[in-house]
Amino acid sequence: MVGRLSHAADPQEGNGLCWYNSNRTYLRCCIEADLACWQGIWVTEELCCHSLTDQYQQCFDSIEQNVLVKLQKLRELQLEAEAAELEHHVSTIREHMYPYEALVAQPMAMWSYACSVPDSPLLWSDFCDCCDPVEPYCEGEGFRSQELQEHVWRLYARCCFPVYARKSWGPADADLQRTIEVALQPMRPRTSIIQKDGPDLSWGMGGTQLARGCLISIHQNATVTACPETHACQDFDCSYLRAVLLALQVIQATRPLPVLDFLLNAGDETVENTLPEAPVFTRTGTRWTSTLALPFEWQLHPAQCVRKLREGMLALERSRWEERSSALIWRGTHSNLWAPDCKAAPASRDEAMMARCVTLPAGELRESVWNLSTWLQLPRGRLIWLSRFVPFIDAKFVESRTLPPMSPDLERFLRDEGLFAPWLSAAEVEQYKYQIAMEGNSATDRLTWQLFMGSVVLIPDQPWQVMAPLNMLQPWIHFVPVSYDLSDLMDRLQWLISHDAEAKVIAQNGVAFAHRGLP
Repeated sequence: MVGRLSHAADPQEGNGLCWYNSNRTYLRCCIEADLACWQGIWVTEELCCHSLTDQYQQCFDSIEQNVLVKLQKLRELQLEAEAAELEHHVSTIREHMYPYEALVAQPMAMWSYACSVPDSPLLWSDFCDCCDPVEPYCEGEGFRSQELQEHVWRLYARCCFPVYARKSWGPADADLQRTIEVALQPMRPRTSIIQKDGPDLSWGMGGTQLARGCLISIHQNATVTACPETHACQDFDCSYLRAVLLALQVIQATRPLPVLDFLLNAGDETVENTLPEAPVFTRTGTRWTSTLALPFEWQLHPAQCVRKLREGMLALERSRWEERSSALIWRGTHSNLWAPDCKAAPASRDEAMMARCVTLPAGELRESVWNLSTWLQLPRGRLIWLSRFVPFIDAKFVESRTLPPMSPDLERFLRDEGLFAPWLSAAEVEQYKYQIAMEGNSATDRLTWQLFMGSVVLIPDQPWQVMAPLNMLQPWIHFVPVSYDLSDLMDRLQWLISHDAEAKVIAQNGVAFAHRGLP
């Protein structure tokens, strides 16, 4: 297959790996634009309708060669076991051959799998021939050495981001550029202020937890340096800083950034920032802060992002629209934080009141206060109470081991009303036509996954910024808008139920947007 597959595809017919051993064709998927094509792992318009560069073809060939080597080694072991009449060993070896044979038969699945497990020696190493029996150097300290891990990471960064690489070297997307310019318009960045005053910015996170402005620098030689974790993250896990640095490694391996300094808040959200001369990159900021939203999913390792993305793509492939239930599904924790002056209904009509839902006097923090007086002022509380009376809303709380508990009388009341339930798997969620992107303690982190799943996504108004591509979503085209207090949610759902054909188009448009704008 190596060599034959590499050169069999006509360069005028996009990425030939997508059409191999498949009922998809370049004509059907890229010229006739059949939306049904884009169902499955790592099969997207942006990846398939453009030819691979030599670099990425070589990357694929290398991964494929490693798989073929392992498959050949297993075949040799099978012959030895058969000759020795060790039937049990033959059966065991066959079990390990099946997944490798499946990968060889589906090149895009092979690539997707490799990019989901970059820490595995089984697909990335040049010397680990097989997985079972385990060879000593496949699991030993040799593979886990820092030098070898860095080598595998460099391969991963070079091999797993072909769409990003093509877009970063291609002409800028005009709509995205306009969206970014709108976000940048109120900023007045000054390097001296960023370097001098930025590290003194801080954001309380409750208790002893404190996030401080982390100065990250891109240097002339394309290297990246960052503040110490002990400065950025006091008494909380600094995984978001690590994730941003990993993302920068991918960027620097593809098209290095120019020399620059910028600030990062590695905490959950930025609700205060008084320095437009020192804008802060953050997971999420409010509409009134000098912040720039980065992807929520960067809190994951890039390979974890691939695995999470795969859930959505598989959902679209497994569950046809016509077979899904005409109901809205939601499961989540009581993670909304409470501000004393926030009133949900007025906030849905008044921008100043909306700001009071997230902005408190200096030194004060929103808190996880869930009791019989507060819970219906919180968006998640309103959602699950609606589900108590509306048959086409299935919204329930799930257990949380990390959040402060609700007041006992509120929890007892909600349990008596049947408003707690177990988490649902992606395979269960995909059985519903409608999903909702509910804010938690800050902007929802589910939206990028939900758009891939083939359901209509309802998005309530919110006080939070989102990353630039999501600002290009158009209401009633890619999603259905809902007021902050959810007062129109039932009407929106009734419209969707009675206009099923239009609802299906909105769901398909959301999927198309996700495939073109988010991978």
